[in-house]
Amino acid sequence: MTGRTARCAAAVLAASAAAFSAACSDLPGEVGDVVLLEVRAPLSPQLEAGDTIRLTAVALDRNGAPVAADLRWRTPDTTVAVDSLSGLVTGRAAGTGRVQATDGSLASGFVTFTVQAAVDSLAVTAPQALVVAPDAPASAPLGTQLLGGVPPAPVAGRWVRYRVVDPVFADTAQRTIELSTGRLADSAVTGSDGAPTAVPTLRRIAGRAPPVQAVVEVEAARLSGRLVPGSGQRFVVQFQ
Repeated sequence: MTGRTARCAAAVLAASAAAFSAACSDLPGEVGDVVLLEVRAPLSPQLEAGDTIRLTAVALDRNGAPVAADLRWRTPDTTVAVDSLSGLVTGRAAGTGRVQATDGSLASGFVTFTVQAAVDSLAVTAPQALVVAPDAPASAPLGTQLLGGVPPAPVAGRWVRYRVVDPVFADTAQRTIELSTGRLADSAVTGSDGAPTAVPTLRRIAGRAPPVQAVVEVEAARLSGRLVPGSGQRFVVQFQ
């Protein structure tokens, strides 16, 4: 990309037709010739290994008008793969990966993706049936772990969500139990061992009679929003 074309790209990113015209209308070539490839990148270019996202691009002439072009996609990196025709980007390995559109010798700027390790499963590492003695303020820790890859390895820096699903409190201010974070639903980030750095418990609220039994559900999601296998498992906590 020439310095002049780079200035045109800046005008496009500024989203001003007047700016584009002022910057680019004197570029060589006829109206209708492609002078710039504008890639429409996601607001948060992040991928998990194995997940996909589709990029789109538009070819512009010297006046900023869209024109037909034989667009192709490419990447110089091994952390991502891109289908040359569709622009479908797939995360392959943790790291950063760059993708750009081309039309012959003309190339767009790079879109840089952050690729994170895949989360393939949510495991429960503590007994799912727990009993809280009459003199105990809270249950044992509700242990979980996120794993990914082959062979499975712990995945750090991701979130596990805990939620009390039974009983349901119509007025949460009148709840008789809560997670150790002080809420009925909360998330905990995983450390290097794939387990939450602060493992929640389920506790009584002083001065209020707890239910005979409570149920806490756990789940985790991939960056794409898809739930991690193993989500929906439950801890059943009995209060004596």
